[in-house]
Amino acid sequence: MTIVGVHLTKMTAARNVKSAAEKVGINNNISVKDVAPHDFSLGKSTQQGLKFSFTFNCTYTPDLGTIDLEGDVLYLGEDTETARVQKEWSDSKKLPADFAEPILNAALMRCNIQAIKLSTDMGLPSPVPLPRIEKKVMKAEPPKAKAK
Repeated sequence: MTIVGVHLTKMTAARNVKSAAEKVGINNNISVKDVAPHDFSLGKSTQQGLKFSFTFNCTYTPDLGTIDLEGDVLYLGEDTETARVQKEWSDSKKLPADFAEPILNAALMRCNIQAIKLSTDMGLPSPVPLPRIEKKVMKAEPPKAKAK
């Protein structure tokens, strides 16, 4: 299984005029909208893969704002695997478990980075907790007795 790329095709961010409440809730959601065949040109040959179209939504509560992203994850794999994934998608609109995790993780990585950028530009809290350095209070230890 090879993920060839993740491409964003649509970005929308909105901040409502309301000021931020003390407690802001952030709900992130990602889902696959469609799975379609995709032809990859590799030199003089063409190989068929899959294009997983997805949506990513970040909603702030109370009604502070939203971030919505859409895009595609491009996948190149064996013909038997791509046929199996397409069949399961057309039958149940679900991805096989062994495909869902890497596809959604690739999309999430790209979306989280872009959502952090957009939230900064829009004056919204980061949709993903960022690491922080905190000052530690050092406790004074009693002096150690010297051995004689």
